[in-house]
Amino acid sequence: MKRFSRRVKLAIVWLTLPVTAACAADIAPAIRVVRDIAYSGVSAEPGRTLDLYLPEQSPGDRRPRPVVLFVHGGAWRKGDKSMVGAKPAAFVGQGYAFASTNYRLADTVSPREQAQDVAEAIRWLHEHGGEHGCDPHRIFLMGHSAGAHLVALASTDETLLKRCDLDLAAIAGTILLDGAGYDVPRQLQLARLPAMREMYVRVFGDDADAQRRASPIEHVGAGKSIPPFLLFHVGMRADSREQAEALATKLRDAGVPAEVVHAADKNHLTLNRELGDDGDEPTNTILAWLREASAAPSPAER
Repeated sequence: MKRFSRRVKLAIVWLTLPVTAACAADIAPAIRVVRDIAYSGVSAEPGRTLDLYLPEQSPGDRRPRPVVLFVHGGAWRKGDKSMVGAKPAAFVGQGYAFASTNYRLADTVSPREQAQDVAEAIRWLHEHGGEHGCDPHRIFLMGHSAGAHLVALASTDETLLKRCDLDLAAIAGTILLDGAGYDVPRQLQLARLPAMREMYVRVFGDDADAQRRASPIEHVGAGKSIPPFLLFHVGMRADSREQAEALATKLRDAGVPAEVVHAADKNHLTLNRELGDDGDEPTNTILAWLREASAAPSPAER
């Protein structure tokens, strides 16, 4: 387990494009943003669009960059791809492309349909990311809260990417930021607050089979090309810790690398809000993990 101490944050200044920001001890380059890309072949509705953050490259710089696809939280029922804070500057400044995606919200679709939206965003990056300088063989997923559940499901349930003519090898790695929906029936069984139980029932329903199908832990198995995982839980939050450790154990038993990090000095909101800030230890941990994962051969290169 790793313990994080709070650091003094360096202000992030957002102006009109190009954007510059101080992050992770470096100064990010100018950033260009391609907004509202329709990633679904079915619909261009706002719930199926993503924003792509890229460095302003010199004409001679054609290096493909690994891309981090971020999926926002919001209890499956709210939130927007614009909720990125300092993340684009932090990751672009370290040599990555950064994408943030919307997905349809749970008042109209199920969590599995939301995870299918994430899979379609992965397909778009796989098929079209190279046109923007992204490496289609190094697509990393990162999600916060409900978004952590969705990227975990997209990274373990191979049927979602199969509908996009891909398999789980299309994902290079998965980062979970304080989720607690990896085993939905267990979360409902152990819910400490009535409001928490009510929220999960409202989103996942009361059918046990549907809850299991929407649980990433139920889809973990050996030989499926499940990507490596980095799982964060925060402070004294017991359900997030229990869910992260249980999923990591199941992943390791299936031969999948999985590291659990206790961000003891963070809470559910600050882990996400401060990600990308100068000196932020979760950010530095993620960047170190990404550097190692990006250096390894992708499944397509083995």
